[in-house]
Amino acid sequence: MRHFVFVTALALGAVSSSFAQAPAGYPSKPVRLIAPFAAGGATDVLTRLISAELQQDLKQPFVVENRAGAGGNIGMESIARAAPDGYTLGIGAGATMSINPALYKSLPFDVARDFAPVQVLVRVQHVLAVNKDLPPGNMAELIAYAKANPGKLSFGSPGTGTTSHLYGELFRRTIGADMTHVPYKGGNQVRADLISGVLQLSFSTLVDSKQLIQSGQLKGIATVAQRRVSGLPNLPTFVELGLTRFDSENWFGIITGAGVPRDIVLFLNRRIADIQARPEYRARLAPTGLEPSQPQTPDEFAQFIAADAKKWEVIVKELGVQPF
Repeated sequence: MRHFVFVTALALGAVSSSFAQAPAGYPSKPVRLIAPFAAGGATDVLTRLISAELQQDLKQPFVVENRAGAGGNIGMESIARAAPDGYTLGIGAGATMSINPALYKSLPFDVARDFAPVQVLVRVQHVLAVNKDLPPGNMAELIAYAKANPGKLSFGSPGTGTTSHLYGELFRRTIGADMTHVPYKGGNQVRADLISGVLQLSFSTLVDSKQLIQSGQLKGIATVAQRRVSGLPNLPTFVELGLTRFDSENWFGIITGAGVPRDIVLFLNRRIADIQARPEYRARLAPTGLEPSQPQTPDEFAQFIAADAKKWEVIVKELGVQPF
C-alpha cells in the first residue's frame, strides 16, 4: 500500500507539473534574459533562439541583455540582484555556477542561495584536438608521445580557469606528462595557433572544433562527453578509453533569482520543455553544435548543479589552480 501511495503521488506530481498553468497575469510586460557572456558565438545564438520562442509563445518581448565580464560573474550578479518577480531570467552555465565558486575567493552571489534553476537547455561537449602534423593519431599514441617528449607540448585555452584550461590541467595530471599551459584572451587565437602549430593540443568545444576536424585542419583524439557525439561519431569518449574523470560536460540552462514565485518557475519550466520538444526548434539548434539536454524539473536541475559544483570543487583543489 505504501508503494502504491508513493507511485500515485509521483504520478500526480508529474501530471500537475506537466499541466502547469500560467500564473494570473504573467507575463504582462517585457521579460529580460541576461546572458553573462559577450554577444556572438553559439551561446548567444542559443540565448536568442530560446528568447524568440518564449516571446512567440507568451506574447511578450523577451529581451536579451549581454552582460559579460569577470568570468561571467557580472551578469550572474545582475540576475541575483534583480527583483524576484519573474521578469528577469538568465543563462546559467557550468562555468559560472559549478566552476567559478571554486575558482574565486569571493563572489557577489551564492549559487545555492541566490538563484532558482528553471530548466536545463543544452550540453556543451569538449574535444581534445591536436595539430594535424603532430605524430600521434589516437589517445595511446598521444600519451606515449607526451611522456617521451617532456616539456615539448603546449596546450592552449581561452584563459586561466576556463573549462578548457581545467580539462588540460586534469589531462596533464592524469597521464603524468610535462606540458605547458598557454592562456589566451579568447578561443579564436587558440584555434589559429593550434592550426598553425604554435600550439600542439587544446580542449576545444565541439562547436568550435567540429568543422576543423572534419576538414582535416585538426586531428580529433577524444571527446569529453557522456556518450559519443553525433557530430564526430568516430571519436571515442575519454570514459571509453578508461579516463573516467573526464565525464563532466559543460551545460547551459535558464535560471532566475531566488524568491521568484514557485508557480512562475514551474510554468516557465514546462513551457521551455515544450519548446525543446519541437522539431523546428531542434532543427534551428542543430547548426550550433550544441546538444539538447533532456528536460528536468527545477528540483532535478538544482540537484544536478549541486553535484556538478561538488565535482569541480574537488578537481580545482586537486589541480592547485590559484583562485582569483
